[in-house]
Amino acid sequence: MSTTNAPPAVTGWGFLDIDAEHYHADPAPRPSMSSGLLATVVTGTIAQAKEGHPRLTPRDEPEEDNKKFDIGTVAHTLVLGKGREIDVVDADAWTTAAAKAARKDSKAAGRTPVLRKHYEQAEAMRVALFEQLAVMKGEQDTFTPEAGVSEQAGFWQEPTPLGKMWGRALYDWRRTDRLVIRDYKTYNGQQGADPDGFIKGIIGTGKDVQDPWYSRGFAAIAGLEAGETIPFDAVDFKFVVQDPNPPYLVAVVALNDRHWSNERCQWAIDRWAAAAGANLWRGFVPAVHYVDPPTWAKTAWEARMLREWEGEQAMLEQGIPALALKEPDAYRVEQAA
Repeated sequence: MSTTNAPPAVTGWGFLDIDAEHYHADPAPRPSMSSGLLATVVTGTIAQAKEGHPRLTPRDEPEEDNKKFDIGTVAHTLVLGKGREIDVVDADAWTTAAAKAARKDSKAAGRTPVLRKHYEQAEAMRVALFEQLAVMKGEQDTFTPEAGVSEQAGFWQEPTPLGKMWGRALYDWRRTDRLVIRDYKTYNGQQGADPDGFIKGIIGTGKDVQDPWYSRGFAAIAGLEAGETIPFDAVDFKFVVQDPNPPYLVAVVALNDRHWSNERCQWAIDRWAAAAGANLWRGFVPAVHYVDPPTWAKTAWEARMLREWEGEQAMLEQGIPALALKEPDAYRVEQAA
């Protein structure tokens, strides 16, 4: 488990072994698009996406030191077999002077410090994950070095209405014998690794575009090597989702409508290209936004009016003092054409 000391220069399309820090700094020949950037465009604005771009708005990112970060990062390293070297610190918390010093020294050396209890939890997650994958059809060799490669970055040029623009993706694991991508996620939702909850969560944050974006990149690079055009949906992309709480359940999850997410992905690509071409990094459209109430709110309000009216009517019929409410239909106003 080591990082690349001298990252290679990115000069063309292909897969490269580079460390995560170098990848996230965006080493493409020109500022590139990533799935995180496109997710921000989908759920936010161009201005926010530019603000988060390492080349367009450089800044030092603060490091996270919480339990979730420790366990998720270490589990990722243990499962994929790549990443920063891990220093296990024998302490119950980061509050003592000795623990703080050990953490500081570890980070200064470019390593990942972790409390022993969190390391043991991450190791238990790794064991549980491979035990569960072993009984899943088609997933028995997922994340194994014999069948694929972990933590490789892909670089390619994506066609846009304003010409080709660089794209990048950091693949958790891809097979070397066919077009297969597996992305490892630790997910601590209300139902743990529940597939429905996970998909709702990533759609809400725009991160569903990771599937078509990563698949487009893989297909583009593989197609260049093979001398043919490969569609994104020829790539088998699935999320391997694990609950970080015992018993560390695992679900292999795929988008059932990948083309819908690809539409969102393409929309974000086109908007980013347009912004770059015009050098116009807009936030919200400078106009009044007329927004309809969400369907769930309207349904709930209809139900409440009906419930209150029926309740008062029932009391009147029983001779109990009640409010003389209008029927819900009396409050509906026909919209002018």
